[in-house]
This record gives sequence, structure tokens and C-alpha cells, in this order.
Amino acid sequence: MNLLIAAGTGSAYLISVAATFLDLGPGYNSLYYDTVAFLIIFIVLGRYLEARARGQTSEAIRKLMGLRAKTSRILVNGIEKEVPIEDVAVGDIVVVRPGEKNPC
Repeated sequence: MNLLIAAGTGSAYLISVAATFLDLGPGYNSLYYDTVAFLIIFIVLGRYLEARARGQTSEAIRKLMGLRAKTSRILVNGIEKEVPIEDVAVGDIVVVRPGEKNPC
């Protein structure tokens, strides 16, 4: 993609420079300086917006990962025991009090 943009805008610019200073004939009456500038501006603006959106997305994902619960309360023989989430197994009874995050 970068090569295509560079080749297209570069050739348009070179043709415009050549048409400005040399008499290339009737087919080269148009100059493309403004087209080249606008294409490059649009590409740079698009890449900036894409990078900004990516940064905001990764920051939002980081914040969401920080919201998850790190420990869980399970019932073992009638006694509540606080364990890391990784230690909760299938069949364990998880106790979630009002206002707490659901760990599993």
C-alpha cells in the first residue's frame, strides 16, 4: 500500500514539475500539485485516526481487565474460604455477596 501511494503521488508530482518547466505537448496541460498534496494529507490523517482509535481501544481493554475480580469465596464444608480465581474448580459452591463482582 505504501509503495502504491508513493509511486502514484511521486509520478504525479514529477509529471507536474516536468510540465511546469518543460513543454511536453498538448497532453500535459494539467498540473497535479494539489491532488498530490490532498492525497498525502488524507493518507496521513487516516493513519493518525486509525492509530488514535487503536490506542483508545487498547486502553479500554486494559481498564476492563482491571475490573475483573481477583479472588473468590467458595464454601468448603460449610466454611467460607477466599481463594484466587484460578483455584476455583467445577462443582465448587461460589458465594457472591450483594455488591460484589461475580468472579466466575
